[in-house]
Amino acid sequence: SEGFSVDNNYKVTDKISLGNAVFFGELKGNDNEALGGLVISRVNVAYNMGYGSIGVELGLMNEENTMLGSKFDRDFAIGTNNRTYFAGFSGDVDLSNELKLFGNAYIGKTDVNTVQNSLIASIDSIVSKSANVGAEYSFDQSRKAGLILSQPLKVLSGSMGYDLSTYGSGSFNHDLSSGATEFDLQAYYKHQLYEQTDLNIGAIHRMNSGYEEGKSETAAILKIQHKF
Repeated sequence: SEGFSVDNNYKVTDKISLGNAVFFGELKGNDNEALGGLVISRVNVAYNMGYGSIGVELGLMNEENTMLGSKFDRDFAIGTNNRTYFAGFSGDVDLSNELKLFGNAYIGKTDVNTVQNSLIASIDSIVSKSANVGAEYSFDQSRKAGLILSQPLKVLSGSMGYDLSTYGSGSFNHDLSSGATEFDLQAYYKHQLYEQTDLNIGAIHRMNSGYEEGKSETAAILKIQHKF
């Protein structure tokens, strides 16, 4: 996605902070195709324990023409202002000056609007979840490496109703819940080469890729970023 965000943080006490953020932008596909407008608003409360922190977050995501990042158009068009209400928990702990652990988990409920003259006649509320846990080691101020195990967005419940009466096929419902649970294992190395130049190297292995049982994919990433 591309856009801009506004972030604010307020220190309530020495250990408790309150934050809010709003993102306005456009969701982009894998080929950089514009999929639709996107607005995300969230608030969070964090508690600093001195050696780490825990936080709780509530938020709302509004998608113009997509549903959980997926585009539906033409004969399978859906409505605008499709909203996801989500809640999450996050935490991190410093095991030493160099090593820290972190993780988060989210659950959401999505309400999708339908339109006339679409083969999609109805969409039940969709419940989804995601989570990750990881570790990061800092060699110095400019170099760090990490390992993350994540469970990408998984639909737990929800169904989509199709009306194919114009084609003589009647109506039927399709269960949207994901099949196998996908797990992604990612390793990365970040190095600030110069003040405005960063080097990122990584690899990711996807297990049950695309929620297909037994399917796996592996990819490597090399990125050099220079800020002008």
